[in-house]
Amino acid sequence: MIDVGTVPFVSSVVMLTIAVVYLGTFLIRRDDGGARIWAFGYLLTILAIVSYAVWAVGDPVSGGSIAALAMAQGATVGTSGCFALGFLAYNGRPLEGPSFVVTALALLCAAASVVDALTGGSPEQPWTWACVGFLSLWTTVAALRGPMRGFSGTWLLAATAAVQGLFALCRAGAYVVAGPDSEAARVWFGEVSNSFIIATFGVAFSIFIFVLRTAVAGAHGRGLAIESDEILDNPALRRQLRGLLRRATARMENVAVIAARIDALEEIAGAFGGDISEDMVTALRQAARYFASPLALVGEGEDPTVVYVATVAPSQADARRQAGLLYRGIVQDFIDGRDLVLPGIGVGVALSQTLGYDGEALMEAARAAAVEAAANEEASVEFASIRNLGRDPFPAEPA
Repeated sequence: MIDVGTVPFVSSVVMLTIAVVYLGTFLIRRDDGGARIWAFGYLLTILAIVSYAVWAVGDPVSGGSIAALAMAQGATVGTSGCFALGFLAYNGRPLEGPSFVVTALALLCAAASVVDALTGGSPEQPWTWACVGFLSLWTTVAALRGPMRGFSGTWLLAATAAVQGLFALCRAGAYVVAGPDSEAARVWFGEVSNSFIIATFGVAFSIFIFVLRTAVAGAHGRGLAIESDEILDNPALRRQLRGLLRRATARMENVAVIAARIDALEEIAGAFGGDISEDMVTALRQAARYFASPLALVGEGEDPTVVYVATVAPSQADARRQAGLLYRGIVQDFIDGRDLVLPGIGVGVALSQTLGYDGEALMEAARAAAVEAAANEEASVEFASIRNLGRDPFPAEPA
């Protein structure tokens, strides 16, 4: 009952419109980081749609049509890879190796489609869909491994990418096992089904991309009264903290990682508006830098509600003193800001003498302690223990 030619046409028009809108807004906003790679992915989307259209109206055995099909399938694979690379960029992961993998997969799929066309095979390349499925699932993993998982939109986008990836892998499996002309392949994984997936999950994926791009730009692009280089981004903080701990280990000096966290920021944003929540995050960052030790490392957390301070503390009492000064300074700044809501503030402290000299573990434990402090009405500062870490940092040697 559904026109097989109309549904793919409609889904292509929808995705083409989304790609053009994203590129237009990207040129206006001049986003950086992963948004640049996503823009290239949408450029490849346009290339894939146009190439598929050229192939569909041309002679299937002509050189131009074969080249258009190869370009379309290579661009399709490249599009899926760009979304994974964008998340890797935002999470501060290296891009050289993953970029090579995506490029190689795209070129191999394009070459495979040429060989298959010259030998009279089907234009439906299961290896293309297998690569798309793999890269979509990789997008899910890349999105949730790093600071980006702190945004709620990331989880929605990761779930959508996972559904798209599983569908692509099932489609590739059906073509390999049953063949492209089988009833199962045509009914469940044919052009109509694929177009419906694109028109639903593909559109939802793009909407989440737009929302996430705006959220990330808002989190990292707020104007601060302090110099921007005084607040380290999360990847830079982790690198410098590793160096600080390495030097402290040689001297057996105690390092304190302090996490300050705003509680229930999403609820406050829903009640009072996004502008208030952005001002609160800005106030948190400013106060953390102003009231922290002048020589301390101050950096962003995994999400905008958290800021970290890493400093040398000769004793637990000194670490408590520094954390208390930080807590009182942040609260006082919120009180002085007459137009700001006073949220719940939690401050957690993780000490290297208790939890070891692993920077990732200290940040994790400090954040967990900050969550407990925000929920505890009797204590403004909580010290992290092994239970906050979830594992023993000093496991006993086997007998």
